[in-house]
Amino acid sequence: AWPWLILMYDYPDEAIVDLMYTPEFRRGLSYAINRQRINDIVALGLATPRQFALSPESPEFQTPEGQQVYEEWSTSYADYDPELAGQLLDEIGVVDVDGDGFRERPDGEPLDIIVDIVVTDQGTLDAMDLIKEDWDAVGLKTTLNAIDGQILDQRAQAGEVMIRAWGSAAAWGLVSAATVWTPVEGVTYSLGGVRIGQYYVSGGETGVAPRPGSALEKLQNAYTELISIADPVERDAKLLEAYQIHIDEGPLSIGTVGEHVSPVVVKNNFHNVPDTGVVASWDIGFPGTADPEQFYISQ
Repeated sequence: AWPWLILMYDYPDEAIVDLMYTPEFRRGLSYAINRQRINDIVALGLATPRQFALSPESPEFQTPEGQQVYEEWSTSYADYDPELAGQLLDEIGVVDVDGDGFRERPDGEPLDIIVDIVVTDQGTLDAMDLIKEDWDAVGLKTTLNAIDGQILDQRAQAGEVMIRAWGSAAAWGLVSAATVWTPVEGVTYSLGGVRIGQYYVSGGETGVAPRPGSALEKLQNAYTELISIADPVERDAKLLEAYQIHIDEGPLSIGTVGEHVSPVVVKNNFHNVPDTGVVASWDIGFPGTADPEQFYISQ
């Protein structure tokens, strides 16, 4: 889902973290986004409006049960419904107290949604301009912080990022970058934030613990169980159960549009190249996914 909005649950302001852990707040953010407009303007209508979810190519989605989970996850809370977004925000006390058109936090303090973006990621910048308009329109004052990627990473590692707009999220369940759906690595693209992932990988010695009973804690526990299962059928079934946490308690991260088309040019005398497939993924190397050992050139 490009861009993928990583909500940071390790932000130093506890009032903001309270909101991050509140489903109605996250759903309000999601319902306020006009994904079709992003698709039409930024992706030239060639992508798919969707929620954050893993790649449909991921092995666990290839069964009927997997396809059902994928369809439910990738469409969850992804309708454009600004009225519902406003209702959800009202329910949790994120309301306009001073009449300036923008909502305050439940504690009455000003609420400024700050999104960090790598300054060279033009596609994400363009999409975030539209999302800022959407969030401003429902009374969520939004600030876009476009900065150098190294500085952004440093801010994320220090827990100084509220939301990061990341230009990719094409991982497969347990094959690549599991930390995008469960915070189990101390990296800047970890679900929930670097320090949530650090807590898991360090066994609780460093980082920030997910709140007890939260979806993040449940996902970490699910991952611990998953990686001990040898049988692939049983493992995939448990993996789909873990994804259900995203559906029931999500969105935990927020997706926008994805599954973009990437054109590939093949010369006429070059054969056995698949008509479709996963290309240009950071996690899954191309052309390795296209079985290049089967390519041949006719003389």
